Amino acid sequence: MTDISGILREPTTEEKKDFVNIGIGTHKSFDRILREKIDKPREKYGKLHEPFCGRCADFDIRDKVQLMLKEAERNLVVQNKMDWNTFFNKTINLDDESSFDEYADKKRFDFLKQREAVEKIRIGISHEPQIVGHHNDFRCKKRGCGISVFVPINYNKENNKEK
Repeated sequence: MTDISGILREPTTEEKKDFVNIGIGTHKSFDRILREKIDKPREKYGKLHEPFCGRCADFDIRDKVQLMLKEAERNLVVQNKMDWNTFFNKTINLDDESSFDEYADKKRFDFLKQREAVEKIRIGISHEPQIVGHHNDFRCKKRGCGISVFVPINYNKENNKEK
């Protein structure tokens, strides 16, 4: 068996000088920040029972970030200490929820079909199929993403709420 006593040790002051914490803490990864930013409008349009193409939003934002990183490298602007939140705020304004409205635009989608949403409801000792709403299936015109939106049976579209 090998001795591992020298692996875990206290870093020297010289090593601590340029230390950047990459572990669990206040720093978030690029993927996590992007997921959180896209989940807000996805939830917003989900509650309205309207299609939202989160996949296209993800691809487009990643493309913009790649372009920005490439330009930053060319211009020698990137600093090693810049975290992802700062980079997002300086390059792409993702805090503005209206920047995601294009991914929920009605012109972006082709309506494919409407399917019944059936769930088995327990009545006594048996399970009976019950229609609880319907699924509207859409296809994104830009990348062909398939999107299914659940609409409950008692949803009033004019008031955007369930009865």
